[in-house]
Amino acid sequence: MLAAAAMLVLGAAPLTWEAGLYTEARARSFPDAPLQVWAGDVELDPRVALEVRPGVWQLSGRYMPRLSMMTASGEAFPLEVLHRAQLEALWRPHPSWTVRLEQGGAVGRNDLSRLVAPEVGGGDGAPGPVERLPAVVLPYKELESRLSVSVATSARLRLMASVGFGLDGGVGAAGRSVLPERRQVEVRGVAEASLSAQDALEVSVEASRVQLIPGPEGPQVAPPSTGVSALGVWERRLGSSTQLRLGAGGGAVRTVGVEVLAEGLAELAHTVPLPTASLSGTVGVRYAPYVDRLLGAVYGRVEGSAELAWQGPRVGVALRAEVARGMGDGVAASTYGGLVVSASWALSASLGLSGGVRSALQPVPAAGGQAPTSRMENVAFLAFSSTWSGGADR
Repeated sequence: MLAAAAMLVLGAAPLTWEAGLYTEARARSFPDAPLQVWAGDVELDPRVALEVRPGVWQLSGRYMPRLSMMTASGEAFPLEVLHRAQLEALWRPHPSWTVRLEQGGAVGRNDLSRLVAPEVGGGDGAPGPVERLPAVVLPYKELESRLSVSVATSARLRLMASVGFGLDGGVGAAGRSVLPERRQVEVRGVAEASLSAQDALEVSVEASRVQLIPGPEGPQVAPPSTGVSALGVWERRLGSSTQLRLGAGGGAVRTVGVEVLAEGLAELAHTVPLPTASLSGTVGVRYAPYVDRLLGAVYGRVEGSAELAWQGPRVGVALRAEVARGMGDGVAASTYGGLVVSASWALSASLGLSGGVRSALQPVPAAGGQAPTSRMENVAFLAFSSTWSGGADR
C-alpha cells in the first residue's frame, strides 16, 4: 500500500527532463619528448537527466557516460568508456530549511590526460591547481555520498552542516600503482553572515580523514591522514562592479607526526559593463594544505590564478592562467602551470561551439614508486554542444 501511494504521488508530480550531447576533438603535442610526438583524441559526452517535484521534495537523476578514442603516431587506440551517474534528493520542510542527499559514482576507463576546460557545453574541465593527476588512461572507480542540512536562522545568518564519504582511484593493483585509491570521510560546518550591504563573513570548520591505498609498484602505504581546520573569509563590495575576498585560517594534520599548516586566500574581481557586453577580470592567490596522492604526502601549496573574459550576447572570449607549487622538501615535481585561451559561440538557445588552445606543465608519475616528473603538453581543441529539455505538469 505504501509503495502504491508513493507511485501515485510521483505520477502526479511535475516532471522535467533534459538531454544533451557534448563533442570535443583535441590535438596534442609534447615539446619536451625525445622525438616530436603528435596525438589526437575525440570525446563524446551524452547525458540525460530527469527531475520530479512531489510536494516539498525534489528528486533528480543524471546519467552522463564519457566515450573517448585516441590516436598517436598513426596508431588508433581502443574506445574508452567511463560510466557516470548522479542521484539527488532535496527536502524543504520549511522555507528556511533545506536537507539534501547526494550520491554519485563512476566506473570504467578514465582518461586523466584531458587538459581542456571548454567554455561551452558539458565538459568537466581539466586537472588544475585543485587536483594534479597523472596523464594516463586507466581503469577507474569513484563513489561519493553527502548529506547536508542548511537553515536560515534570520535574514542575515545561515548555518550549514554536512557529512560526506568519498572513494576514488585506480582499479586493481596496476591501476592503484598509477593513481592510488583515496578514501575520505569529511565533516563540515559553515556559518554565513551578512554584516552590511557591502560586507559578508563566512566561517567554516572542517574535520577529515584520508587514506591512500597505492598498488605494489606505487609509493609505500602511508598511515591515514587526519586533519582539522578552520577558515574565515571576509567579502567586501568595493562599489557595484568590484569585489574583494580575504581569508585566513589554519589547521593541524596528523600522519606520522602532527604538522600545523596555515591557510589563506586573497581574491579581487572586477566587471566593466559595456553597452552590449561585459568585461570581467579576476586575480587570486591561495595557500592551503594539500594531500598529494602521487607522493603519498601532505604539504602546504601555493596556488595562483588570473582570468580575463569578454562576453557578448552570443560570443565570448576568455584567457586564464594558473599555477600551483608545493612548499617543502621533496615536492619540486608538484609544480603545475597552465594557460588557456578560448572562445565560445552560442549558435542558438540549444547549440554551442567553442575552441581554443591550452599549454600546461603537469606531473607524470615515474615507474617503481619514484618521485613524479613534469611534462609540458600543448593542446588545441574544438567542441560542439547541444541541449534539449522539456517537461509536463501531470
